[in-house]
Amino acid sequence: MQQYDLIVIGSGPGGQRAAIQGAKAGKRVAVVEKQAAIGGVSVNTGTIPSKTMREAVLHLSGFRQRKRDDGGFEFPSAARNRK
Repeated sequence: MQQYDLIVIGSGPGGQRAAIQGAKAGKRVAVVEKQAAIGGVSVNTGTIPSKTMREAVLHLSGFRQRKRDDGGFEFPSAARNRK
């Protein structure tokens, strides 16, 4: 059985920071993660991928460029003429 000075449960942002700080302090660190990929929910399935996808869609659709000075939005004529 291997010996560790610090065992970190979860590899999310907090777990990663804890593991890095332990390693910097010269401790032997083990990280336990139930998922197949490290990074936790915020990196793999939660907030970061969701925000990235949202920003990509807004950028590619040009949604921000359509904003008018009065707070409304301009839409292409094809979208306005649809019934």
